[in-house]
Amino acid sequence: YDEELIIGCRDAGIIGFVGDGAQTYLYKTGVEAIATGGGHGASIFKPRKEQADIIKRLKEAEIAGARFAGVDIDGAAFLTFEMLGQPVSPKSAEKLRELRESVGIPFIVKGVMSEDDAILSVDAGADAIIVSNHGGRITDNHPSTFSVLPDIVKAVKGRIKIVVDGGLRTGEDVFKAIALGADVAMIGRPFSVAVMGGGREGVKILVEKYMKEFRKIMLLTGCRSVSEINPKIIINKI
Repeated sequence: YDEELIIGCRDAGIIGFVGDGAQTYLYKTGVEAIATGGGHGASIFKPRKEQADIIKRLKEAEIAGARFAGVDIDGAAFLTFEMLGQPVSPKSAEKLRELRESVGIPFIVKGVMSEDDAILSVDAGADAIIVSNHGGRITDNHPSTFSVLPDIVKAVKGRIKIVVDGGLRTGEDVFKAIALGADVAMIGRPFSVAVMGGGREGVKILVEKYMKEFRKIMLLTGCRSVSEINPKIIINKI
């Protein structure tokens, strides 16, 4: 699965992200896929309680040639990890800085949902944040990522790259993410379906669909380049 995803994303001209799991070996398939794909991918690891466990994984991703690597701080209360002997914990800015300084590739903090956490990520030396509510699976009362994105953009835009995920399903959704101030948009579940249904070719077909939709809305809004996309173009009543 990881190899088809990474190579499919590479062939489609985008970066594929692979993840981590409660079993100690699961992250390795993603790292191996990145190496097989010539480094055209990125890894996100869970915030294990022991810093050394995270640093080990970050270094393996770096050796595999990963473009970026990071940690999803919103996984700090995942009970499945505790059950399988892989305890997780919250990460302070100091601990995030330690992780950041352990590798030479760009470091990402995923799961940022507030201005404070965004600022702390900047202070920790992170290269990018991912505004994410983990697919809405952290709590039953999490806000949407798009509802918090504008305030986060105001707090840290220009000091750190801002990525956003959470329910994006079309090229128009990607357009809206950029208009609200994100530098990059991420999409998750549809890629899982594409990989399972068509492997790397399924990924390519999905990306082509998104790009057609993205170009269409750029044409209809008069944007000649991505840099011309701005908040005035969309109606934001969140």
